[in-house]
Amino acid sequence: MRAAGAANPGAARTEQLKARRIRQLLYVALAAAFVLRHDLWLWSSPATLFGLPVGLTYHVLFCLVVSLLMALLVRYAWPSVEP
Repeated sequence: MRAAGAANPGAARTEQLKARRIRQLLYVALAAAFVLRHDLWLWSSPATLFGLPVGLTYHVLFCLVVSLLMALLVRYAWPSVEP
């Protein structure tokens, strides 16, 4: 009996390339998040947003975005365990 990927090796290769590309994009997003984490431009801003200091609002939104990014990393970049 053949495995699902063995029936069409071209499709299996395409899926591997797609998964690799998604992982690469997630790694780039992770690096961008690391750089954006250091928000030196908001340190001295007296502005408020949603009733909070703009720096605190930035970090709340940053935490939400990074949580989503981590969920995507677990879904697409976590190494698969093959028996």
